[in-house]
Amino acid sequence: MFFESIRNKHKKYIVSVISLVAAGVSAPVHAQQTDEIVDFDIPAQKLSNALKSYGVAADRQVLFAVNLVRGKQANAVSGELQPNVALDRLLMGSGLAYETTASDVVVIKTVQQDASAGQTLRTASVEEDDAVSITISEGEGHVLPELEEIIVTGTNIRGVGASASPVLRFDREEIGRSGNTTVADFMQRAIPQNFAGGASQDTSFVDRGNSIINEGLGTGVNLRGLGADSTLVLLNGRRMASSGFGTFVDISQIPLSAIDRIDVLTDGASAIYGSDAIGGVVNFILRDDYDGAETRLRSGIVTDGRLSEFQAAQALGKSWDTGNVLLSYEFFTRKPLDANDRALTEGSPDPFDVLPGQDRHSIFFTARQELSSNVEVFGTALYSDRTAERRSFSPFTGNVLLGEPESTDISASLGTNIALSESWSAELAGTYSRNKTVGAGIVITENRPFNANETIFTSWVVDAKADGDIFELPGGNAKLAIGGQYRGEEFDSRIFGQVPTLLDRDVFAAFGEVYIPIVGEANSRDGVQRLELTAAVRFEDYSDFGSTTDPKLGLLWTPVDGINLRGTWGISFRAPLFRELDELSFNAIGPIDVLDPSAPGGTIPIILVAGNNGDLGPETAETWTVGVDFAPEQLSVLNFSLTYFDIAYEDRIAEPDFLPFFISPIDDPLVAPFVSLTIDQALIDQRLALAAVTPGALFDFTAGQVGVAGAQGFADVRLQNLARTDINGVDFSAAYTTEAGSGELGVTFAGTYLFSFDNQALATTPVEDVLGRVFNPPELRFRTGASWSNDAFGANIFVNHVDDLVDIRTDPATSIDSWITVDLQVNLNLGEVLESDLLNDSQIDVSVQNLFDDQPPFVQDAALVGTNFNFDPENHDILGRFISIGITKSF
Repeated sequence: MFFESIRNKHKKYIVSVISLVAAGVSAPVHAQQTDEIVDFDIPAQKLSNALKSYGVAADRQVLFAVNLVRGKQANAVSGELQPNVALDRLLMGSGLAYETTASDVVVIKTVQQDASAGQTLRTASVEEDDAVSITISEGEGHVLPELEEIIVTGTNIRGVGASASPVLRFDREEIGRSGNTTVADFMQRAIPQNFAGGASQDTSFVDRGNSIINEGLGTGVNLRGLGADSTLVLLNGRRMASSGFGTFVDISQIPLSAIDRIDVLTDGASAIYGSDAIGGVVNFILRDDYDGAETRLRSGIVTDGRLSEFQAAQALGKSWDTGNVLLSYEFFTRKPLDANDRALTEGSPDPFDVLPGQDRHSIFFTARQELSSNVEVFGTALYSDRTAERRSFSPFTGNVLLGEPESTDISASLGTNIALSESWSAELAGTYSRNKTVGAGIVITENRPFNANETIFTSWVVDAKADGDIFELPGGNAKLAIGGQYRGEEFDSRIFGQVPTLLDRDVFAAFGEVYIPIVGEANSRDGVQRLELTAAVRFEDYSDFGSTTDPKLGLLWTPVDGINLRGTWGISFRAPLFRELDELSFNAIGPIDVLDPSAPGGTIPIILVAGNNGDLGPETAETWTVGVDFAPEQLSVLNFSLTYFDIAYEDRIAEPDFLPFFISPIDDPLVAPFVSLTIDQALIDQRLALAAVTPGALFDFTAGQVGVAGAQGFADVRLQNLARTDINGVDFSAAYTTEAGSGELGVTFAGTYLFSFDNQALATTPVEDVLGRVFNPPELRFRTGASWSNDAFGANIFVNHVDDLVDIRTDPATSIDSWITVDLQVNLNLGEVLESDLLNDSQIDVSVQNLFDDQPPFVQDAALVGTNFNFDPENHDILGRFISIGITKSF
């Protein structure tokens, strides 16, 4: 078991937390008249420090959640002002508001946030700085007029508060505390719902889950293990161009220094966003309102081997009353990891890089400007260019290869927000996105180039939507969002000197979403404090395969304060990829003999057609979630969440297995569904025409030898909508925070447990449960940690667990041990520690990934033939212990 493994492996390193006690000491309240004039002199600084200074100057008790103000800057406030006016100016542009209780206690909050639920509140009064828990039931509410209602991931409606859909949110500070240095590393190591199988730099030497076509050595997101093409990736809520022959969005091109937060919606969401949102949605929110300059430098190295990293980033931002602008640049370089630097890959052909090297340059720009009180314009642009490097030895040719693929991503959006009325607003935006990947390299032993492949995926999107109140109910205002979208996509592929593939599609969409607050604060009763219904539907029409309509329903019920019960149901889909529709790049035709016991000779000749299929339809999925969120007011330092999910994913695009056609009779369930005694002459003629321009399209026959003469049957084994996957399980998370000594102590625990992961290749074949097998998702994966921090120092430790697996390729099956690693991160605020004005807003952090250098468990021959890589890269990480040190300075 996991806990027994922890005791046995690291008992002298891991200290159990015996008890966590929440200390609640309310400071005396100093009531005062808010129209009194006070002399303020508060410089621009960290918001937490500014609030403390405000509390001293105004002689008022100020309560704020520590997590709420982390990373936020306060505006300078000076002069003789009323306290509320000063606080308005202090918070302007921060995304926060405040509420004043009857006893003149100021509580910092977000719009429509219950400031007493689920968070540790810290006072900023004259006397003390202790944790308290209060109930806000009366007093005057105050919301800053400049605040915007935020649209959260998973809905098109502003200001709906908590969602029926499960959403994980990771802010900038939490990402920093994880110790990960790139977006790809954070997604793969810190989010248990993300299965590392599929396209990534770690799996680019395996032939599973589209990994082998990852020409640019990028990294995708694979929520639930359903494939990177079944997870929708957004940048500021907008689609990005796909990489890897159009199979996944390369998140390794997104600079970590530009990230403000990451939202992970672990629910189907095609009713909101359209295609691909089956396993879920990942929305990368970029920084947009920073005033000043920030410099970041980081360097890291493995303790065994030659891999090293260096990262440098510079951000320049300026904010003013009606807008802001931010420019950010990041450079990242990583040296490769040689296979001979690890015991599990030692003995591989030399040379062979188990992890590739890379150099990346990224530039991010965003700007926003109010043109009037009702009109705002905004723009965002991201450019990223990465050149990778991997040495490898080909066991087939005896050549040493140096792959040097280059991948370039461009994404730009321009739009406007218009206030149509007091509650209604509209947005019109256009987005251009493009990925270009060139898979190139040289044969070192012969000094000649190879693989001059090039793929370009381009997307144009125009969005128009509006949302606002439609009528008033006893529970609150019902809201509606409506809109439309046009999306144009192009795929340009040139492979090995073949005839170029040029494919395009037009997509038109219309969508609507409604929010119905049946019970709210005004009509709450015992057992029903809150009851909200959401419903959404989206229609999309594709120029290349037809149309689809996808609904979604959500229900949120709060029986008592602090407990939310929620559930969702929806239909999602994935449109066929251009790579799957591309008949020119991959097609084949030829005659074969199939076993037929009833035939005189025991076999009959048939024509077999294979390859991609331009007539594919969409994959579809039905998704259910049921969950509970527990954050009672009496235990405001504790919150807990549990979500059950069930996904029935059908019409999956797959290729029938070739082998049974050569060894099985014609009535075998693996053969019979694809064989017809009627010859499809039109399809044969089409494939022969393609074969005339595509080398290798025939089964070693010339076009003149392939025909219907003498053939008694026809087999269509092209890609088809024929497979099915059913999965279900639970996601769980818990967090506890309390004041400890001079700082704050926090404990977190989050993970996912799968009950089943069933695959069915054909309707006529048995269901196969692949859960817990090597190269497939494990039953249990979680990450737990503890942190302690104050204004000067922070320390974070995390334990990562991947459950045991089984390898059924051996007889008997081989058990693969669970894998446990520990990460450590510490940071130091130099200005606070050294009490130096020159070093204010300067921080040093040191992180150690895989603190005890635990190597992955042994898995025999887990990669391509001839590599001798003996670990499971879909579940385990070969990097080893990695130490990095970084410094950040804000000006």
